Amino acid sequence: MSADTAGSQTPRRWRRTVLVGFGLALCAAAAGALVWPAPQPAGAIAAPRPPDRSMVVGLGRLEPLSGEVDLASETSGVLAALRVREGDHVSKGQLIAELSNEDLLARIDQANATVQMQQARLERLKNGARAEERRQAAAAVDEQNANLGRLQRDLARQKLLYERGYASKAQLETAEASQRVAMAKYKSSSESLAQMNAGPRREDVLSAQAEVELARAQLAERRYALEKTRIRAPFDGVILRVYKRVGESVSPGMGSPIVQIGDLKQIVARVQIDEADIARIAKGAKAYVSAPAYPGKRFPGLVTDISPRVGARSIQTGAPTEKRDGNVLDVLVTLDPGVILPMGLRVDCYVE
Repeated sequence: MSADTAGSQTPRRWRRTVLVGFGLALCAAAAGALVWPAPQPAGAIAAPRPPDRSMVVGLGRLEPLSGEVDLASETSGVLAALRVREGDHVSKGQLIAELSNEDLLARIDQANATVQMQQARLERLKNGARAEERRQAAAAVDEQNANLGRLQRDLARQKLLYERGYASKAQLETAEASQRVAMAKYKSSSESLAQMNAGPRREDVLSAQAEVELARAQLAERRYALEKTRIRAPFDGVILRVYKRVGESVSPGMGSPIVQIGDLKQIVARVQIDEADIARIAKGAKAYVSAPAYPGKRFPGLVTDISPRVGARSIQTGAPTEKRDGNVLDVLVTLDPGVILPMGLRVDCYVE
């Protein structure tokens, strides 16, 4: 081979070597991309490990352990005040709503005045007359006695004049009538004084006591009617829903609830288990729930109640392949304390 030929082949070999090396580098880069995964975005949560196939799986919804309690009025009326909003925490006995009750308030004032009046009458009867009243009664007896004596003397004079023909029969009859009136007044004032000195009669006291008790009973009845217009929290909890607005009409019964309340300190999942898995469920079994809204999170709990009756399925996911027929058993899973999740949230439940 000549020197010119050897010189012309050297650049070709060099170019071929560079191309081969570049190709090998590309292959190595591609292989590295297959071996090493792409980095996760910031804040991503790894998906949970698929559940054990030995677990029993069911759909459920979250609710308070106390249940979702609808509060309604015990009487018909117009909602005058609503003192809570959805999400408010309330204490047992706290006033939540009030119906219009101005007429009842007026009747209570009237009944209260009657009680005070009857009580004062009873106290006066028990305590008897005051010393000043006794002096006045004694003075009235003396006055009537003096008047009676004067009229009796006048009657005696009129009789003498009539017998002698100096007075008419009409004058005599007038004197007799005046004497009878004076005698009646004297007896009345004397009896009043005697009663004051003797104290109240037992039957009078009993009658006055009965009047007081009757007035108190009427007052209590009106207060009870007033309390029926006030809706109070039956336990500590959270207002879940508000159904009515101020000015709307309400009626007794669950057909016209005003608010819904629940105790969120303890949350449960009401889970529907397929009837084929009933034998695998037991009270006290460990379980957990998860929800699409909280990816990668599990909320542990225990099976605390199992329904004694199988019923129709009522919770669906909407998936095309979902089993829609068949019976299910309701199971209550109580979540660990401190779990805070929205009520009514659909969850997947896994029971060991």
